Amino acid sequence: MSKPEFFLWLDLETSGLDASYDAILEVAMILTGSDFKPIAEFESVIDLGDGRSSSLAARAIARMPKHVFEMHQSSGLMHEFMFADGRTKWQDIERALCGFLRDHGAIEDVILAGGSIHFGRRFIDARWPEFAGHLHHRMLDVTALALAHQAHGGELYEKKKAHRAMPDILESIAEFKWLCEKFGLRT
Repeated sequence: MSKPEFFLWLDLETSGLDASYDAILEVAMILTGSDFKPIAEFESVIDLGDGRSSSLAARAIARMPKHVFEMHQSSGLMHEFMFADGRTKWQDIERALCGFLRDHGAIEDVILAGGSIHFGRRFIDARWPEFAGHLHHRMLDVTALALAHQAHGGELYEKKKAHRAMPDILESIAEFKWLCEKFGLRT
């Protein structure tokens, strides 16, 4: 494999852990080059409807485990999910994600990166097949690197755990750079 040109740092906030069942509530991305310097950012809370009993939003909330609802309530995401202006409609989000990549020349073989990124990849594959087509099958999983570091006696990076997509990405990038330093790698 040649040197990757782009890394797409991504985080999703969801209504649960099951990609075939639960809803994506928020997405954020930071596109970096192979030097890990940011090129562009994208973030949006996803509009699943107006909250009426027939909407996707109402169904997502009704199925949401209590601890997940409380987590999103305390982070402010639930309020934005239900009421904020500027949300991207569910039917438009995949087009917006693909457009973001195209606008920045990241057409194919983009390396998906982040903490426990396989979780986000399952949702992407299940919900956004066109977007998934831009991504390489290889991923940079910061959590896997952290586990390897811990297994060899290293300390853990202290996380804030904001449970909001953009702060979580920024934290994953900071943790990655911290781990690279611990491993003696340049970023």
